[in-house]
Amino acid sequence: MIFKDQRNPSYWHKSVFTLCILVIVSIAILLMFIDMLIIPLIMTVNFGFNIIPWLDKYLEKKYGEEFRDYRKKTKKLIPLIY
Repeated sequence: MIFKDQRNPSYWHKSVFTLCILVIVSIAILLMFIDMLIIPLIMTVNFGFNIIPWLDKYLEKKYGEEFRDYRKKTKKLIPLIY
């Protein structure tokens, strides 16, 4: 049922995790701890530009047309939006 609206529910949980990381980054900026900025930014960029596209390619290769149809009907990250 949950997969009807969102391609991978763990993406949403990772987005919430990313939001928490952004809070940490904000604190780091306010307190001028540059070291606290590097790892969260790398993790966020990696998730958005490497992990999600890699999983989509893998699933498309494994399930073919069935996954392409499913991808057209569902959102990538946030149900009903993106």
